[in-house]
Amino acid sequence: MNLISIKEACGLINIPDSTMRDWIEEGKIEKHKNEKGFICVDKLQVLKLIPTIFSFYNYKGGVSKTSLSLLLSDYYEKKGDKILVADFDPQANLTKSFFSEEELMEGANYKPTLYDFFNERKPLSRIVLNYNDNIDVLPSRLEMMEKAYIKDFDLIEYKEDFYNLFRKYSVVIIDCPPALNAFTTMALLLSNYVLIPFIPEPYAYDGLISMMKAMLKIAPYNKDFIDYRIIYSRIKGQKIIIHENYIDAVNAQMKDKIVSKMVPEFIGIVERGAKKKNIFDLYPSEKAVDKIKEVFTEVDKIAYDYRGEK
Repeated sequence: MNLISIKEACGLINIPDSTMRDWIEEGKIEKHKNEKGFICVDKLQVLKLIPTIFSFYNYKGGVSKTSLSLLLSDYYEKKGDKILVADFDPQANLTKSFFSEEELMEGANYKPTLYDFFNERKPLSRIVLNYNDNIDVLPSRLEMMEKAYIKDFDLIEYKEDFYNLFRKYSVVIIDCPPALNAFTTMALLLSNYVLIPFIPEPYAYDGLISMMKAMLKIAPYNKDFIDYRIIYSRIKGQKIIIHENYIDAVNAQMKDKIVSKMVPEFIGIVERGAKKKNIFDLYPSEKAVDKIKEVFTEVDKIAYDYRGEK
């Protein structure tokens, strides 16, 4: 347990002292005392009172954005968090990883999706689909492509709609499309942490710097943006020289922005989406799954243990 003062806690989640004391009085957060007898609270418990918003971002397709979004939801489900998965990609692959085509239909029509929010401002609370006790999903569908260009002032206005929904969850995971369109911009305007899956190959490397510049241009317009990390994905079991060279090059440029653990290439990641079952239940003894857990444990520490530290 990491105890912090009430002043530190209020600064961490940007609330007034009176609100924190009310939460303690209401039992919403436990009160502790340090060795000097001053009232303290648990940092993790404080951070779980507000949503931590992750987005998976990369212009390039096929780098495991959707797979990692799905696996991160598996990770936090096993930790007992209340999770919202938001599918901002019109291809809707993340949506289909949770629900069958039949489950997405209501009679002859689709159930409401984010298309209906962007098209007619249908309340997000009427779009959310429940998957299980821990996970809800904001579904997508292909027609969202029609709404890929949205005026900037509309995006700013939409932020509050999303935040009002996000407040019901401790973790929000957004899957971005492989393009810098309105949906990706919306995700970057909402996110605390941007996670960038990266396969160490020539074409992926060439676009990385320009993609980072685009992200960092948007970040100043999001007062809640905290940090970003690059996650190496689909790493083969045997060493491949060209991969090693690109990993070394990115490490040299990005230094402290790299998740040190790597996501292995593993057929079970593909099977997870088809079988619609938590990967940690599907393959409890698989070494590749242990490595996936190590990646997300590091991400979790960045988001919770290290937040607020200089």
